[in-house]
Amino acid sequence: MFFFFAEAHHHPGLIDVIFDFKSNVINWLFLVGFLIYAWSKMVPPMLEKRAKSIEDTIASAKRTRAESEAFLKEQKAKLENAQKEADKIVDEAKTVAQQLKTEIESQTKREVADLEKKLEAAIDNERQMIVTEVRSAAAKAAVQLSRAYLEKNVTEADNKRLLTQFMQQLDSLSGPEGTTFSPGTVIGVSGRSEK
Repeated sequence: MFFFFAEAHHHPGLIDVIFDFKSNVINWLFLVGFLIYAWSKMVPPMLEKRAKSIEDTIASAKRTRAESEAFLKEQKAKLENAQKEADKIVDEAKTVAQQLKTEIESQTKREVADLEKKLEAAIDNERQMIVTEVRSAAAKAAVQLSRAYLEKNVTEADNKRLLTQFMQQLDSLSGPEGTTFSPGTVIGVSGRSEK
């Protein structure tokens, strides 16, 4: 809002220069006054608004920082608890593994001992079977050798003489009920004498 005065087309004189200066000074004073008025009306609310915005931002930053610190503290506590839980789980796992190892070792020792007993029993059974088979084979071989020897070396007269001696020995023995067996008596399966 500048006020400009109309210029006359005559030569400026001293009064005109002063008057022009005054009009220019007045214009400048109006301008400065308007700027001061506008500054006093517009800038303080803007500065207050800006200051409030900065204060709100600072308060929000403080709240956010406090929340972040609380969250960080909570996360550290959770991490520490998680580490404690992990250590506890590892310790329990080690304990269980040690118990399992001990149980497996003792079970293996029992199984090995049982297996050794079974093997010893099987070896003893096999040894008894082999001894029995060897004895049976030896007895059969002895009988066959004796039979072959007797058939070759015993004559018919020796055979009769031996049979007579055997029968006499039987006669000298008494039976279970005091009876004496005669040479022609044959004993049956039931133990009774038969003629």
